[in-house]
Amino acid sequence: VDGFCNLRAFFLALDKKAMNLGKIDRQDLVAAMNAWGTSVEPRYLDSVINLVDASGTGLVSWKDWIKLIRDSNGGLSDARQGVLMNAFSIIDAQGTGAVSLDDVAYCFAGADHPLCTVGELSEKDALSHMFMSLSTKGRMPASISYAQFADYHSDLSACVEDDEYFAGLVNSIWVR
Repeated sequence: VDGFCNLRAFFLALDKKAMNLGKIDRQDLVAAMNAWGTSVEPRYLDSVINLVDASGTGLVSWKDWIKLIRDSNGGLSDARQGVLMNAFSIIDAQGTGAVSLDDVAYCFAGADHPLCTVGELSEKDALSHMFMSLSTKGRMPASISYAQFADYHSDLSACVEDDEYFAGLVNSIWVR
């Protein structure tokens, strides 16, 4: 989890020209590579940016970057899918396949959320962060499906190597 938070903080710190929109450009990426003591040929750098830049703006968002990382890991394993299905079933007590935002808030134990444990967010802010991550163009959904729930947790999964540790994190966040 620390690796995820450190990577996120480093990525967002690179955002110098995009006015803190959570996006970096080619020059930011070159500066990061230089800071890491490595260099990349321009053609390879352009390939990486083109691969990650879903919108074609020349800017790479944190969301697109972490999606590349998690997709390169093969997505959620069956074990992690099972953990998330169990957690979702805690929230979806009626078994409808979709949960209201009120149900999500009721079952969310944010104090154990990774961004809270490292002091980056308060419990209330962690819940708001999750809701914003689930919104589309600033609009909150009326309900959340399992697919949206799993997608939200995929970022965390990409940065946690051990299945048992991932299960512990997820199970500590979702309670009834």
